Amino acid sequence: MKQFIEKAYPQIIQNLCLEILSDSEFSIYDSEMGRCFIQKEENGIIHFTVKNPQQKEIGFLAIDKCIFMDNDKIKRCDCAVFDNKTFCFIEIKETNQRKSENSRKAREQLLTTIKEFKDKIDFSDKRLEAYVVVGLDFKKISPAAKSQEHSLNNT
Repeated sequence: MKQFIEKAYPQIIQNLCLEILSDSEFSIYDSEMGRCFIQKEENGIIHFTVKNPQQKEIGFLAIDKCIFMDNDKIKRCDCAVFDNKTFCFIEIKETNQRKSENSRKAREQLLTTIKEFKDKIDFSDKRLEAYVVVGLDFKKISPAAKSQEHSLNNT
């Protein structure tokens, strides 16, 4: 999958948008600059957690402010995680404003991003998933309480 993404979006190499991890668990946060990163600080903000009990290779792909920049006219989600069977698109909304409005915008961003990727990459052998994480002040909420934790399984 890595090669297909690099071919479709060569800017990921220069912008360091893609990381391959085999940690048993890792967390993602959407930084103040609007780009997602793997959280490496023990007490840092966590917006989404990936459990990987089999410690297989999982790709983390920063999309917003990495593949697509503000001058690009596409509405895009924040990031994606994937393994050899599943590709998950993720949109994070850290806000205390109307959740329904933010959820609608997030779904639109996810749908637009998925369409863009499907136009350039063949996902016929992958299960596509999309997640919206909406909340406020993630520092004070444990990851399990703020969003459902998901595993990428070999099933």
